[in-house]
Amino acid sequence: MSGTYGAAGQNRFTIPNVTGFFSTIVNSQTGVTQVYRQGAFTTESSIGTYNPSTGAFTPQRNSSLTAQEITRIQSQQGINSIRNAAVTTATNAGATNAAQLISPNTSSSAQTQSRQGASVGPTSGGISNLTSLVRDAPGGVRMNYGSYDALRYPLNRDAKQDYIKFTMLRYSPRAFDTRLLGTGSPFGSRGSRTTLGSVSLPIQPTISDSNSVVWGEDKMTNIDAAVQAVSLEIMGQGDLDKLAGDLSTGVANNADGLKALTAYQLAQAAASGQGNLLTRTTGGIVNPNLELLFQGPVLRPFSFSFSMSARNSTEAQVIRKIIRFFKQGMSVKRANTALFLMSPNTFEISYIYGETTSDHPWINKIKECALQNFTVNYTPEGNYSTYEDGAMTKYDIGMSFSELEPIYDDDYLNLNDNDATIGY
Repeated sequence: MSGTYGAAGQNRFTIPNVTGFFSTIVNSQTGVTQVYRQGAFTTESSIGTYNPSTGAFTPQRNSSLTAQEITRIQSQQGINSIRNAAVTTATNAGATNAAQLISPNTSSSAQTQSRQGASVGPTSGGISNLTSLVRDAPGGVRMNYGSYDALRYPLNRDAKQDYIKFTMLRYSPRAFDTRLLGTGSPFGSRGSRTTLGSVSLPIQPTISDSNSVVWGEDKMTNIDAAVQAVSLEIMGQGDLDKLAGDLSTGVANNADGLKALTAYQLAQAAASGQGNLLTRTTGGIVNPNLELLFQGPVLRPFSFSFSMSARNSTEAQVIRKIIRFFKQGMSVKRANTALFLMSPNTFEISYIYGETTSDHPWINKIKECALQNFTVNYTPEGNYSTYEDGAMTKYDIGMSFSELEPIYDDDYLNLNDNDATIGY
């Protein structure tokens, strides 16, 4: 197409938390970028435009986007994904000024960043020397795992049937941003991701999720609290004179108890701390002020199992490719030096509502995951059985995933406010 870079369906990429593969066509003069989404059967449909002069995405009227998806695409993460993909599209098409065309304020932004602090990534900062070393081995890694249509089971699935989709992504570490050290997490977003391929399988009979957090018992006696309070005051966190007065009042009100406790503790210390003299002789204990306190989030695990039986030779080939898709995708990658190894690929998992080819509104969402375990049973019926070409008559596969990041309250706030949206 004259005056543009790229074509619909080329240089596909993903947008965080938005289902589907996307591609861009860039105007060679203005940088205005038309964004396309791949349909269920490789058809490409325009969903809107990104304007570099405003830095905004405008959805196309009557597009397939839901209100929830529009919000996510218009977020900073979504805009960054489109911008990075547009630069890749223009560069691959021969543009020499791709970055400036898509992000006209790149230079001033870079100057501002150098004044305010540095984001440590592949090409800058104190970790950059190490980052440049930890790269793929000279032979490279597999970057193409097949298209949507090629890797799905069964091959004759009805277009309106619901299914579960596994999209493989090239692992991307989070940038270390020193500007955020005083205001939030110093680890930024993973940015635009490279999509390597996808597999779609029938939704299994048992679907479940489990959200968990860690709470644990915590003890702090009044004496421990007093000691820590004094420490805080000494470090300038309060009024030391007032604290001294409060402690004096507390000591005066509990003089007899403190005197007895001191005697018991001295006696126990003389015996190298052995035994509990206080409880043995009085039946009492020092009040531990026991309380259940929050200790941290939990990364959610997800397990799936599928049975696949080929009904023709073509489907047998697809099953073999699907098994290799997961096995090779989860494998450790060699670096270009024997001192390091590279992270395996990661996966986006989505329950797809066949009527809309979008996330199923009645089933939970799942964040980006790592595949930690993959098993194949080649003889699930208990006997060795093959077709004429050697393909097994049935395969049972099992997968264990874990999300890369925990679930937070604002993950729900960022979803569309819809009673039918279960969310994470």
